[in-house]
Amino acid sequence: MTTEAADPGPDPYEGHGWDDKQPDERGRVRVRRRRTRKALWRRPWVLGVGLFVLVLLGAAAWLTYDGLAARSDLAAVKADVPKLRKQIAAGDLTGARQTAQSLRAHADAAHDHATSPVWSLAEHLPSVGAPLTDARRLAAIVDSVADNALPPLVDAAGVLGPSNLRRADGSIDVAAIQRIAPALTRAHTSLGNAAARIRAMHTSSWDSINTARQQLATQLPGLTNTVGAVSLAAKVLPPLLGAGGPKNYMITFENEAEMRGDGGLPGSFGILHVDD
Repeated sequence: MTTEAADPGPDPYEGHGWDDKQPDERGRVRVRRRRTRKALWRRPWVLGVGLFVLVLLGAAAWLTYDGLAARSDLAAVKADVPKLRKQIAAGDLTGARQTAQSLRAHADAAHDHATSPVWSLAEHLPSVGAPLTDARRLAAIVDSVADNALPPLVDAAGVLGPSNLRRADGSIDVAAIQRIAPALTRAHTSLGNAAARIRAMHTSSWDSINTARQQLATQLPGLTNTVGAVSLAAKVLPPLLGAGGPKNYMITFENEAEMRGDGGLPGSFGILHVDD
């Protein structure tokens, strides 16, 4: 009786991925499956490195944009300052207010760029961290002056002009001087703080930052002294002009040819009466 062997079916060692069929010393064939390597992009560490590189490139691009934008805004601020000065001197208060608004907008934008999250992180990097910190401090000083000092100064220029203070009857509007005095005090304080912060800054490793710091260090003290003098005058003038009640002043003219204890020989004199 003949027995047919059962059909073993397809060879499990045949097909895709099977190779290297070599007989061993006993004549048996061992088949080894060739391992298929995973695609490179499927490896976790490759993905991690790729994402890290992308983040670094994105941060570098963001930081570059912030730096260029802050530099452009600060240049616009620098260009607006002489324009504002000329408009105030010419009595163009409408134009001066518009220029002051533009200056403040550029100063605020420069400060925003210099305080972005990427900028703040980059300040902790070696070699570039310290200059970025100096740039941020400069932007903050300019922004503080633009926000706290410029608006009251422009308003004061409109109030303290001779044509505005002098009434039609020749009297002086003392109340207007009193109203503007607190704003001038705030402006003087803001400028004084900014000048002190500039003096406290150290020399930077970037020449552009040193140049900007030196310009501010040169200009702010003179402006601070001028505003301080105007602020003091705004406080002293109203009482002297009789804001709190009538005042009488004796005005004496002396001859220096004959010296006396008070400076010379008193000649003619007059009595000045001031009431509001």
